[in-house]
Amino acid sequence: MRFDDANGRADAGSLAGLRALVLGGTGLIGSHVVASLLRRGAAVRVMSRSAGDAPALRGLSVEIVTGRIEEIDSVRRALDGMDLLFHCAAPY
Repeated sequence: MRFDDANGRADAGSLAGLRALVLGGTGLIGSHVVASLLRRGAAVRVMSRSAGDAPALRGLSVEIVTGRIEEIDSVRRALDGMDLLFHCAAPY
């Protein structure tokens, strides 16, 4: 559902109190999903292949956990306590 605020900006409503996992959140599309979730008040966790630098998330209040989407146990661990899942990752 989409609502526009008085300035014409899209607003999907508040996600305050919800926790979201973004797979692929360090990538081009995923980082925009992360920023949108944060603007709407969600707490965000990102699963990344490495614990290294994530320039797209620099300065954002996100939790980064390491794991691979091909490993079901790492996905299960990352999902623990989450309310929402956004899959923006691709195996390669």
